[in-house]
Amino acid sequence: MKKILLFVTILLTLFIWLISIENKTKVEGVNVLEVEEMSLLTEFAYGSGSEEVGLIPDGFEKLGKGPNSYFVRKQKIFILDNVNERVVIRDLKSNQTHNINMDNFRFGQDIYVDNKEDLYILDNGLSVVNQYNKNGELLNTHEIPKEIKVPTSLTAKGSEVFVEQAGIVAFSLNNKSKKYNGKLLEGSVGIDIIQKKVDEKNGKIKLSGSKNHEIPVSYDHSFGALDVLSISNNELVYKKTEVAPDVSIIMTETTIEVADFNGKVKGAIRIPIENIDYIPVHMIRVDKNNIYLLSPEKDSLKVFELHPGKKHKKKLKDRVEKYKQNDIEYQKKVTDKEIEEKVKDLERKLEIGMTKGEVIQVLGEEKTSGLSEGDHSYFSLNYEYFVVPQLPNPVHINVVDIDNLKSRNIGIQLYVFLSPEDKIEFYNIFYVKGDSNQVYQNNYSNDGIMVSQVE
Repeated sequence: MKKILLFVTILLTLFIWLISIENKTKVEGVNVLEVEEMSLLTEFAYGSGSEEVGLIPDGFEKLGKGPNSYFVRKQKIFILDNVNERVVIRDLKSNQTHNINMDNFRFGQDIYVDNKEDLYILDNGLSVVNQYNKNGELLNTHEIPKEIKVPTSLTAKGSEVFVEQAGIVAFSLNNKSKKYNGKLLEGSVGIDIIQKKVDEKNGKIKLSGSKNHEIPVSYDHSFGALDVLSISNNELVYKKTEVAPDVSIIMTETTIEVADFNGKVKGAIRIPIENIDYIPVHMIRVDKNNIYLLSPEKDSLKVFELHPGKKHKKKLKDRVEKYKQNDIEYQKKVTDKEIEEKVKDLERKLEIGMTKGEVIQVLGEEKTSGLSEGDHSYFSLNYEYFVVPQLPNPVHINVVDIDNLKSRNIGIQLYVFLSPEDKIEFYNIFYVKGDSNQVYQNNYSNDGIMVSQVE
């Protein structure tokens, strides 16, 4: 009987141990779904009201200003409201909102909230970190050392809070120790933090701490940016931005990826940047293996919870292909042969002394303009050939469009100058030729043809 009881006890202990291991495994890593998901947690109207967040959009001769950072702690959202110089706090359980106003405030770069709900505000304008309790009372002002020239973020390990500069320089607010590229600086007693460095050229993340790791990151397109968001014992979460390399405008795609220390991606989710009107400095947060997105959109400020998936959308390739189909840079360009044949055709059709009516009869409708040289005024008929749709940055009809000629967005520009009797006095043909897309000018007059290069 004792043996049976002992056996049952062992089984029960083993069962409890297995459950604890399973639960531990779940909380140690980000939960990756089969397919990526985004869920809206809350949203804020824009303004200066008690439940609103300030936003000044980009405009004429001014830069936008808005919420640069936020934090999530104990089912509460803490928004760093730069415009109204306060922290807006919303309890997700009760949906109640209150504010903590900040005195002596210039420019909020980041916010961190500890377990006691003390607020740490990184103020780049004053080069300090102000610490408030949850009632809004200022507890401490931590000056940032000179080694950190451009503080970028706040981070923490346990109860220790750090100021960082791009993951390279770290400063502990607790013991005032400093670390640079994994090494303690003079006078520092210790600093327990993993430092992150991005190798942009080779697409790698380098971690330096008690153990060093070098993690490869793959890119389908060109490297844009890479930012490590969270590190645990067996995985890291990072934000990756890719740039399309072969289009005439900037096209990007940003994803959040969860990977192990060998670089194997467990799951990912695409960030819909196209919906965001103002890009916060810290738009992604990872807290207790939950990932959040701060999304200042046109109508309101939204906060989402992100759930990476084994399957996630990649839209950049399709966007690039669609753009190429419509983009003038990828439409068929006019060839030298086509230009040469058209120049000869114009030479055959035009003669010095032809009337305006005869020119219109052989060449069709025209753009007209005036030109003055000294005391002599000319009236000209202007024509363009092999012009792509949606011509970029077109110039005035009086001006030779050198840039678009060199880009072969225009194949030929023709200027027919008329005398006061409305007869051709001279005409110019501008065209592009050769692999270097050199622009040439043919000048036709009673003296014959003069060909010259246009710089």
